[in-house]
Amino acid sequence: MKILHYEDIPRWYTLTIDNETGFPCIKIADDVLAKLPGPHRPEVIVCFSKDLAINLEDFPFYEGPTAETFGFGQSLKKIGRTDGQTTFRLELPIIRQLTDNVCPQCRGKRLGKHERHHCYCNGSGKESKVDWEKAFALSASVTLLASALWLAQETERTQLSDKKQLLTLNLIVERGTHGGSLGGDFSPSFINFLKTFDEKHHFESVRIAMTRAYQHMWRPNNPKQDSRYERHQFSAWQSLPGNLILDVPGDACGIHPSPDVRKIAENDGCEWTCHNVDSPLQQLTLITGLAAMCDLAG
Repeated sequence: MKILHYEDIPRWYTLTIDNETGFPCIKIADDVLAKLPGPHRPEVIVCFSKDLAINLEDFPFYEGPTAETFGFGQSLKKIGRTDGQTTFRLELPIIRQLTDNVCPQCRGKRLGKHERHHCYCNGSGKESKVDWEKAFALSASVTLLASALWLAQETERTQLSDKKQLLTLNLIVERGTHGGSLGGDFSPSFINFLKTFDEKHHFESVRIAMTRAYQHMWRPNNPKQDSRYERHQFSAWQSLPGNLILDVPGDACGIHPSPDVRKIAENDGCEWTCHNVDSPLQQLTLITGLAAMCDLAG
């Protein structure tokens, strides 16, 4: 098996941003899509649903690639086919939204905008309702698809793209600390693209894409009403040339090159990993950032 961070490989899938929604998508070459492993064994689906407490009655599993939807609860949706590729959109859920009830912590006093110790309502004065089920269903669906795409790397191809693979994506999903971890490889082509930018360069369009995805999932009622802490937690930049870093709200939460990477050798890729990615909210926001980076790289 070829290792992506040592050599370029013709593209078999990539990430992209859906212009209509701002949601991340997975774009898969049709010849690879037709040969993806499946259907998934029932015990695999039961294992995922049991470990994540996903109710299969509420979130039944839909197979791909022939179906219009994939994964638990139709969380991946086929939105188009162009140039020999099929695009599946990650239907980002609303995880937290305000209710009409008074915030039980500040009792409607709207703390948060100017107070030193603000409460969870962040100045809205309203109680929040948080529902993680659709987020776990989507994360589990992407995990299964990413695993299948990794196996498809060695598929005998019938249509080789002139574009190069930019990255690979591997995920885990479970409830608890580090339960949204992700990692993979960046290709030599992707690293060479990063090196065309100066050291400490910030990718503003990527930061904006992550912020919008996060706000859709976590602050849909009033996305502009963001705490000072969170406003400074979104960033997309490179330290040394080729060392991509994405940061999202959390305890030093984000992705970065593997710890042993410093200066990346000429025409090499690198392995990338994450730190303190504890939830689907963080994981899906970072995937959105990677999708925006793939769009920049072309």
